[in-house]
Amino acid sequence: MFRFYISIFLLLLQLPVFGQVVDGIVSDNVGGQPVAGVSVTNRRTGVTVGTDKQGLYVIDATDEDVLVFRHVAYRTYYKTLFHGDNSYKRITLEPATYKLRDATVSRTKYQQDSIARHEIYGHELTRPLVPKPKFYGIACVGCFGWLADKITGNSKPAKRFRAKFASEDEMKFIDTRYTFDVVTAMTGIRDTDSMVTFINAYPMDYGFARNATSLELKAWVRANYKEYQKQFFVKKEQ
Repeated sequence: MFRFYISIFLLLLQLPVFGQVVDGIVSDNVGGQPVAGVSVTNRRTGVTVGTDKQGLYVIDATDEDVLVFRHVAYRTYYKTLFHGDNSYKRITLEPATYKLRDATVSRTKYQQDSIARHEIYGHELTRPLVPKPKFYGIACVGCFGWLADKITGNSKPAKRFRAKFASEDEMKFIDTRYTFDVVTAMTGIRDTDSMVTFINAYPMDYGFARNATSLELKAWVRANYKEYQKQFFVKKEQ
């Protein structure tokens, strides 16, 4: 197997390589301060990098790629790259606000905790990962780095860590919106066992939890409860 990788490596040395690396700075659109811990994802390649303390990001991308900028305290921003357009050099994010119990909160406790978690694990979250190689005829983009990573396996632990971190972060956010208080208010369910049964039967999607208004969230719970009642009474009659 090692000889196989070496053969590929020697072959790639003879191929021309073309690629493009874009970089820019992400800042707050209110105070203009750089924003650290922003995840920047290339939709086409699936590669994600993060901004450093100066708000700087560097990522492989080409024309017409879409970059997605995400941060727990800001609204998600999408940027399509076009030839001759350098606006990706300066990205500004709008602070997120959420409607909770008829009060507008700019930063919830979840957001504060998540920001702290991003700062603690910032190195692992922002360290550049090796993208998959792309072939253009006989030209190969990123083949050298990909081959080296295949041999060493250096990026595997980082990928597993990031996937677990993202999953836990999403679940924590859902828990701040899909609460026992909301379910009780919209369904009348009060005992813990029934509450857990209902929530497990109707899990909330992260995208919905992120974008739904307070009214939409309550309507969703109410609609699911009506369905829950039908199933409950059918089972009880049987």
